Amino acid sequence: HFDLLKYIRFRTKVCSATKRPDFASTGQWNVVVETDGKQESSIFEAILVCTGHHTTAHMPLHTFPGIEKFKGRYFHSRDYKNPIEFTGKRVIVVGIGNSGGDLAVEISHTAEQVFLSTRRGAWILNRVSDKGYPGDVVFSTRFNLLMKWLLRTHVVNKWAESKLNERFDHSHYGLKPQHRFLSQHPTVNDELPNRIISGRVLVKPNIRELTESAAIFEDGSKEEDIDFIVFATGYSF
Repeated sequence: HFDLLKYIRFRTKVCSATKRPDFASTGQWNVVVETDGKQESSIFEAILVCTGHHTTAHMPLHTFPGIEKFKGRYFHSRDYKNPIEFTGKRVIVVGIGNSGGDLAVEISHTAEQVFLSTRRGAWILNRVSDKGYPGDVVFSTRFNLLMKWLLRTHVVNKWAESKLNERFDHSHYGLKPQHRFLSQHPTVNDELPNRIISGRVLVKPNIRELTESAAIFEDGSKEEDIDFIVFATGYSF
């Protein structure tokens, strides 16, 4: 649409990137690249190193007895494309990090039912906070940062958890975690409580066992006719 491909060169290896003699005044770099075995040097004003660390999917399948018998489809959240293929299906999303929460919400708009499986719950932050301000702006005021520095950790935890429970009581939604607020990375999601209260997403504990078409959870409950399992179980570093 924006005709960007003419500015992008694929399958190109960066051999070296060095500062030019006048870097202090120009900020320019000499970059040597290799394409199809041929090297060439070019001058660039900026370099972004975007190699990332979310590349190797972590799928602990050995902790899900019966996965080898499961006849539905399962894959890592990294391979998710869009919710269309889940239309009318029964889907389990394993994991309640940011990816798991986002997937559960998006898939619930097309699926027959979404089950969000979590071992220990999560504190859910809202992007939109008090008076419509962004959540990070509200939480990161100089006053709040000063209080975080002055007060004991358990006091900060109690204040933050009380603040989050004012929006919705996590225990009523099956989301109250076993850990305190500052002990784990929180999950940021605006829609998840709405999808839960409408019944489109059902929160479940960890999967204890899988059969050919069903999932048995650690609380003894069983859900039949499962079509998909999406593992939002993070990455290996």
